[in-house]
Amino acid sequence: EAQAAAADDAEAAAAQDLETQLDVYDDEAESDEKELRERFDHLGVRIDDVDAVYNTLRDRVRPVGVADNFRNVLLNMLALPLDTEDGQRAFLLTCRIVRQISLSADKVGKNDDVDLRLLLATTQNEFDTLPLRQRIEALETEAADAAKLAATARIEADEARAAAAGDRVLRLRA
Repeated sequence: EAQAAAADDAEAAAAQDLETQLDVYDDEAESDEKELRERFDHLGVRIDDVDAVYNTLRDRVRPVGVADNFRNVLLNMLALPLDTEDGQRAFLLTCRIVRQISLSADKVGKNDDVDLRLLLATTQNEFDTLPLRQRIEALETEAADAAKLAATARIEADEARAAAAGDRVLRLRA
C-alpha cells in the first residue's frame, strides 16, 4: 500500500512537471510569436505561412543579386537528413546560426563574437522539445480537421432540414 501511494505521488509529480513544462513552452512560444511579428511587421509578410515567407524572401533576393546564394542555402538545408536525430540537430543549429546572424546583421564583420558552442548547447533544448512540438502540430491539425467535419455536418444537416421542409410544403400544396 505504501508502494502504491509512492507510485501515485510520483505519477502526480510527473504530471505536474509535464504541465509546468507545457505552460513554460506556451509562454515562450507566445512571447517568441509576438517578437517575430514585431520584427517582421514592416515586411507585410504572414510569418505563420511558410509559403508566404518563402515567396517574400525569394522576391527580396532576386533584385540584389543573391538568388544563387539563397538557392545554395536551401539546397544545403535540403541535404540535411531530417529523418535522423543528427540531421534534426544540424537543422536546428543552422536555424540558430542564421537567427543569430540576422539579429546582429549590423555587426557582422565588425564584431564577430558568435559563440558556436553556446548555440550548439542551446540547440539541444530546442531539439528536446521537437517531439512535443510535433505532437502539438498533429493535435492542431486534428482539431482543424474535426472543425471542418463538424462544419460540413452542420451544413448537410441544414440542407437536409431545408429539403425536408420543402417536401412538406409540396405535400401540403398537393
